[in-house]
Amino acid sequence: MIRDERGACRRDLAWPMTAAAGVRLLLLLFIVHATGFASILAGDSRSYLKPGLAMIQQGCFCSDGLPEIDRTPGYPFFAMMTGSLWGAVLLTVLAQIGLAALSVWLVKQISFEMLRDARASVAAAWLMALEPLSMEYSLRVLSETLFVFLLLLFLWAILRSLAEPTMQKVVFAAAVLAAAAYVRPIAYWLVTPVLFLLLIRTKLQSAEAGQMQLQRAHRWKAVAVFVLVFLAWVAPWQIRNLRVANYAGFSSIADKNLYFYEAGDVLARASHESLEAWQVQVGKDDHARWAMLHPEQISWPETQRNAWLRSAGLQVLRAHPWAFARSYVSGEIRLLISPGASELFRLTGVHLSENPSRSWRHWTRLQRMVAGCMEVFLLLLYILAGRALFALSTRKRSRASHETLWLLVAIALYFLAVSGGGQAVSRLRLPVMPILCIFAGAGIALTAESGDPGRI
Repeated sequence: MIRDERGACRRDLAWPMTAAAGVRLLLLLFIVHATGFASILAGDSRSYLKPGLAMIQQGCFCSDGLPEIDRTPGYPFFAMMTGSLWGAVLLTVLAQIGLAALSVWLVKQISFEMLRDARASVAAAWLMALEPLSMEYSLRVLSETLFVFLLLLFLWAILRSLAEPTMQKVVFAAAVLAAAAYVRPIAYWLVTPVLFLLLIRTKLQSAEAGQMQLQRAHRWKAVAVFVLVFLAWVAPWQIRNLRVANYAGFSSIADKNLYFYEAGDVLARASHESLEAWQVQVGKDDHARWAMLHPEQISWPETQRNAWLRSAGLQVLRAHPWAFARSYVSGEIRLLISPGASELFRLTGVHLSENPSRSWRHWTRLQRMVAGCMEVFLLLLYILAGRALFALSTRKRSRASHETLWLLVAIALYFLAVSGGGQAVSRLRLPVMPILCIFAGAGIALTAESGDPGRI
């Protein structure tokens, strides 16, 4: 351990939190001056705002008069309550900047909970404050910033419950994870690896000699309470989907992604065209073209169409397993190495050449320089995090320390695993970035102490 000075750590934390808010505010001013609010609301933003507005004004979570089962109500409600209800999207972005600053605080808390080292935790906070991808999406009306905040709050809560498993902490952790699922459904299945690790931990501790039977029973009860509380929070939305749309799942967005991205990328590669061109050809966002290609589906309810998309997508993947494997691996590589520069340029209104993310030759000198800095930052995070992971996993530590270490690794791997294939873009790497910053902060602390793993 390098230091265990909570007071000094709190004072040092004020600077990265201030920097996180200040840099984002300056970038926001530049964006509003250059593009107005157009880029802030680009992409998927309106697909969140439309059902959120209907939820407040009409009392139903719907889009174009139909029950909304793609989006979940977490982020739409947040956007409405922070100003978008009155058209003040700037207030929503300011609220997200506040969440970004709080996320910096949570990164420090998680790092300190795991390592008990002030220098590593403050270094992690600085990295999170200046991380470009997190900065970029905190300035767009999208669910990423709220989701990352809730994910970090869950990690902090679950680590505290591992250290001292009281029922209040377990209930809070499960409720926060459920809230994250309502913001982005990708967190719905995150309970599976978390539960798996909790069961292994409880089984190992129950087998320890000398542990009292009452303690063993309490730990098994904590695991059961975690699962039951999570299910109690997510079940009402599935019941709602079943009642209003005859859809038994939590969100139908997975069905659309399966067909239009995973299967779509396989089919696009087979026809030697880009995924974007294939999606235009099949009418992904063009209802008239889709109806022309599939006239039998005109009278179908949304649930039947989603079932068709899921079935057709799975049929393509089963028929072309090796092509899907290549698509998946290619997506994972893109996910890991893409810095997100082209999205940042669009956000700030910088002109982009045709398809710039796939042709480095088309980038201007300024674009290359900014993208290069973002690539170097990402590469340094990987190097520092890898060094810390190696040092922390090979030294003799208490079981509790190894548990927290592998819990963070497992959650990062989960998000990477479910984000490959045709859907893979740098945006989907965002939930992994705080965990990467935590380990990179430990790597900086090791470097500052001449690489002595015994000091952290």
